[in-house]
Amino acid sequence: MRKIYLDVIIFVVAVAVFLCVVGCNDGGVESGGGDAVAFLYRFNGSANGAVYGVPLIDNRDGKEYRTVIIGDYTWMAENLNYTPETGNSWCYDDNESYCNTYGRLYDWETANTSCPADWSLPNYASWAQLKQEVGGLYGHAKKLKAKSGWISLNYGEKANGTDDFGFSALPGGQRTWDGYYYNVTYYGNWWLYEFYGGTGLTFRLESGNDIGEYTSESSSGLSVRCVKKTS
Repeated sequence: MRKIYLDVIIFVVAVAVFLCVVGCNDGGVESGGGDAVAFLYRFNGSANGAVYGVPLIDNRDGKEYRTVIIGDYTWMAENLNYTPETGNSWCYDDNESYCNTYGRLYDWETANTSCPADWSLPNYASWAQLKQEVGGLYGHAKKLKAKSGWISLNYGEKANGTDDFGFSALPGGQRTWDGYYYNVTYYGNWWLYEFYGGTGLTFRLESGNDIGEYTSESSSGLSVRCVKKTS
């Protein structure tokens, strides 16, 4: 019973602080939105349908990642940007500034060993549930895409998403097996856990509003989102 009371007190205090973050500024509620989301990421809150988890701090290099809870799983809400001691990973165009925005690109084998402890690449169960939560493959990509950063000659600003779940996917492009980089700002491609016949399974978000499932050569460089079962 004491624990319940304590949880209630913590919740009330968190709500009060959140309301102050949102409203206690000269610009009113709207200007506090960014700070409010940052607060929610740190203290497990929700807004606009998204449920934010506590930040993931990677003990290997000290980097901090936002997280979001979707269904039974906690996902990184940013692309992994860890430089492993072994294996193959790259910054897009071999330019560090791209890593700071989009995370690193990994080949399939390296991706499988690069997530922090207790986290992994998405497996069939976590990926299947994510698809179900957003409403399926077709017509729902915008729910996972960030509200800015997506560019397309065909769609223009319409390529950006609504980020309903706080997943904040960004188009980090891809590296081919022979070292050619392409399609940054146009689409993002992420490794999945399963692997068949010399290719890795991937999911892709493009400039349109569909979610793609593809295979890619295991030596290609793609983005990584780590995931774990929510306790």
